[in-house]
Amino acid sequence: MVKEVLTFRVDTARVKPNDMYGQSKCPFCDRPSLTNILNDSGDFMWLMNKYPTLSQTVQTIIIESQAHDTNLTTYSASYMERLWQYIEECWEKMASSGQYASTVLLKNHGPMSGSSLKHPHLQLIGLEKIDATAMRVASDFEGLELYSDDYCQATLSTQPIMGFVELNIISKRHHHSPIVSQVIQALVRYILISYQGNRFNSYNLHGWLFEDKQVIKIIPRWVDSAYYTGFGISQVYNSEELVKIRDEIRTVYLKNLS
Repeated sequence: MVKEVLTFRVDTARVKPNDMYGQSKCPFCDRPSLTNILNDSGDFMWLMNKYPTLSQTVQTIIIESQAHDTNLTTYSASYMERLWQYIEECWEKMASSGQYASTVLLKNHGPMSGSSLKHPHLQLIGLEKIDATAMRVASDFEGLELYSDDYCQATLSTQPIMGFVELNIISKRHHHSPIVSQVIQALVRYILISYQGNRFNSYNLHGWLFEDKQVIKIIPRWVDSAYYTGFGISQVYNSEELVKIRDEIRTVYLKNLS
């Protein structure tokens, strides 16, 4: 089996603005200077990534807000729904172009996530050669049920890809459901407010488009497990701890869904 890898452009990465660790001016706050805009809705903007660091990809960015000091957990329910619908529309437009083997969504938040800019944004990436969906199996997104209705299911992984806590949202593709954005926001709030006693300030949000479904996986980020980085072996909490996490998410963060 040939291993699929992406080539990282180091020279491009070295000149990217970075206000996560450095003192760079935030480019997303200077909206008049932004170029290669694909769509501008006012609150949200979809544009080409000015500093594409991956070969054989097309990297685009969605700016989530004009405000610099905000994040997904602080948005109102109506704002979050409008944002997620905008993301879905841009994502489907990119996927339906026929130019890519697959299109994926990636959101980095916090210093341990790989993010270089604090301004709230995410990436839609067209992979020219790699089918990211073919690299996943159904068990990657299965686990203890957190929420379920006719259009959306949320689970806590019992067979995680990398390890420990991975939160999944599986929804019907081509069918916008307001509940999806509420579930995503609730699970991110759990990670940043409660998980491990509020010790985590970073997460990654990953997204895949399968033929009939959209799948989101949210992972708290800290120092990666040596068992995974060295041996490719993922770990999972014992069943008692998983049930405890499931129950807290259900009773505290998902109780007021409408």
